[in-house]
Amino acid sequence: MKKFLVVILLVIAAIFGGIFWLVFTAGGNATIKNYLETKLNAELPVPVRITQFRISPMQIKVLLGKDSLIDVHGDFDVWKQAMDLQYNIDIKDLASLKPLTKQDLRGPLATHGTIKGNKEKFLIDGVTDLAASKSDYHVVLEDFSPKSVVANIAGAKLAKLLYMVKQPHLADGDIYAKVRLTDIEHPTGTIDAVVKNGRTDAKTLYKLYQIPKGNITFTLTAQSKLHNADTLSNVHLVSNVAEAKVQNAKFNTETGAIDVQYNIKIADLAKLKFLTKQQFNGHVATQGRAKGDLKLLHIDGTSDLAGSKTTYHVTLKEFSPRSIQATVAAAKLGTLLYMLNQPHYAGGIIDANVKLTNLTPLSGQVVAKVRDGRTDAKVLKKQFDLDGAHITFTLDDTTSITKGVAISDIVLLSSVANLHSKGARFDINKAVLDAKYRLDIPDLGKLYFATKQKMRGKLTVTGEAKMDKGLTFTAHSDTLGGRVDAKLVNDSFSADAKGIEVVQLTDMLYQPRVFDSKMDAKLRYNIATKKGTLDAKAMNGRILPNQMTFLLSQMAKFDITREIYKLTTIHSRINDKKILSDLDMESRLTHISSKNALIDLAREYIDAKLRIDIKKRPLYVKLKGNLKSPKVSLDAKGLLKQKVKEKLQKQLDKKLKDKVPNQVKGLLNLF
Repeated sequence: MKKFLVVILLVIAAIFGGIFWLVFTAGGNATIKNYLETKLNAELPVPVRITQFRISPMQIKVLLGKDSLIDVHGDFDVWKQAMDLQYNIDIKDLASLKPLTKQDLRGPLATHGTIKGNKEKFLIDGVTDLAASKSDYHVVLEDFSPKSVVANIAGAKLAKLLYMVKQPHLADGDIYAKVRLTDIEHPTGTIDAVVKNGRTDAKTLYKLYQIPKGNITFTLTAQSKLHNADTLSNVHLVSNVAEAKVQNAKFNTETGAIDVQYNIKIADLAKLKFLTKQQFNGHVATQGRAKGDLKLLHIDGTSDLAGSKTTYHVTLKEFSPRSIQATVAAAKLGTLLYMLNQPHYAGGIIDANVKLTNLTPLSGQVVAKVRDGRTDAKVLKKQFDLDGAHITFTLDDTTSITKGVAISDIVLLSSVANLHSKGARFDINKAVLDAKYRLDIPDLGKLYFATKQKMRGKLTVTGEAKMDKGLTFTAHSDTLGGRVDAKLVNDSFSADAKGIEVVQLTDMLYQPRVFDSKMDAKLRYNIATKKGTLDAKAMNGRILPNQMTFLLSQMAKFDITREIYKLTTIHSRINDKKILSDLDMESRLTHISSKNALIDLAREYIDAKLRIDIKKRPLYVKLKGNLKSPKVSLDAKGLLKQKVKEKLQKQLDKKLKDKVPNQVKGLLNLF
């Protein structure tokens, strides 16, 4: 029995002696160091070198990779497994530890602090320069497992943090945060963060997203509460271009469930020009709620777009928009034009219902109405030189969209004209338009603001508008006893008139009746150069009584109104509002012609000289002055000369009869 006890004592002594040798002697520590180094190199994906190793008092230095140093030193009670240590960790480049961290990180990281306690519970208190900050932390571990953490981040640089996690230098700012997690295993606690002096980096935004250079300054505050898998957050972003609030945002990390309330305000859209690449004005605000999960999210919100009461529902699948429904109530047309940086052409109220069942390709329906529309005469005068364009109107549009092709029915009713277009087809992807229309003008007199020409009567025009790498516009009207067909191809305009009544045309234009005929005409005109030609032919025409025919009757004792002109031709050259015309018309007893007769539409002025041959006897008529009532003057020297000759001839014949030789009678031809 004594021998057995001796053996037991010897074994215990040997064990304790071995432990003592391993722990408290240089040789023992060297043995442990070699074992640990071999083991760590076998287990870890980065090379490990233990440059110093002593257990009591503890002094351990470990080199990870090429230049990441871990230094731990202080008091360590092997028997009680209690510690009071200091540590220093200096990582020159986190990228070198990627095989170990499994994270794509870069940049330096340094931290130091103390470790106090025993194996059941010990505390870590330290400071770090994370992202150039002055931060501290307090971590509680139980049985070597993290239980709670308190961290204070002071002045971390957003740009350096982005660099550390290998993200572009999109912005910079100073980050201040407080982290209070009372339970790490089942995340419970609070996180409060503030980003001060935030500013975007214009060069990076332009390089990555071609966003024109412009700086956004911002401040961001965020508060989050964590309880197991649930997170409740409030975020407030204030910038020089917009303000956004996210309230009571709920997120479950296990199910991916999302429930967010938001409020976004843009006080001045003009400040977004560097982002939108287009000038916008005014303000817009929207608020609503997003609910769903990471796979399917539904957003319901309201907006004051253009002074409206707009509601919308958007469905996102994996954060990509899939469908949109919106109701726009009482948007102001004038405000919308202002927002789009357009002149205030008109005011009115816009109501619309939008239902887009698919966005790629685009499919759905849009029903829109503009009511109480009224044009702004002052703006139309300034923009288009239209006088007194006071027009009231309503507009109804119903559009169905299938795979990017929109089919629209449009009705525009106004105080001057009514437009109907049914089945207008527009391919959104190809930007190709094909639309038939009907335009009814019940009173041409109401178009004076545009034509600056007093007119009467009514007109109906039908045609088609096409757009495909250019604009083609056709128009047809059965009017003035005949028909008119017109076509616009980009800048080239042509019009052909067949069988129109000249009297009806002059009546429509409030011009005096001077000629009665049926006429064919061809107009060719370039809108850009404002130049063109007009060729007209009138058949079986008759000159109507007027000042000129009265003078002719008095001076020439000839009634020209009885003449029938089988063919009258007019050739005109148009240069903006000036027209030079050549006229030729011939009857049984007369021939009328004119060269370069001038009509100036801008001045309503005429300057024309007509040659009228009556029974081959010429006289000249001048028309000069106001287009509607020009001064008419008659040059009848040739006609009077002929009349004198005829009278002399008669008198000689009566008195002298056969007493005078024919040679003497021929002397009258000298007059």
